[in-house]
Amino acid sequence: MSASLSDILTALKNGVVAINGLNSEFTTFTNNVGAPTLLTRASATTSYATVYTCPAGVVTYVTDINICNTTGAAITAYVSLVASGGTAGASNAIFYNTNIPAYSTMQWTGSQVLGSGGTIQVYSSSTGCTISISGGVS
Repeated sequence: MSASLSDILTALKNGVVAINGLNSEFTTFTNNVGAPTLLTRASATTSYATVYTCPAGVVTYVTDINICNTTGAAITAYVSLVASGGTAGASNAIFYNTNIPAYSTMQWTGSQVLGSGGTIQVYSSSTGCTISISGGVS
């Protein structure tokens, strides 16, 4: 018996790396959501701000996060994937207290799932950071 999409998402959430039939279910999942696209692009502020909210009744997958420091000084950046009703912080961070050198870009590539109503929240130690996030919705 192959795994359902719900089984796959639960396994991803719990860190399980192998499920019977995962390959075909993952192919079905990626065929349904299509190629990754730009989810959001925003300027970080000096306190946590929501830059993306997962629509109701779907899940969002995040595949790529770019942080560009456009200033002449280093900036510290924070990016959190926050479950619906949660609070941004160390427990849900993708970037946490990450130094972005002057005039440079930091990139994360991977696979994270954000449930319905979940948010992506960002902030930086000073203005001058642009955040671009790619992925898809299913």
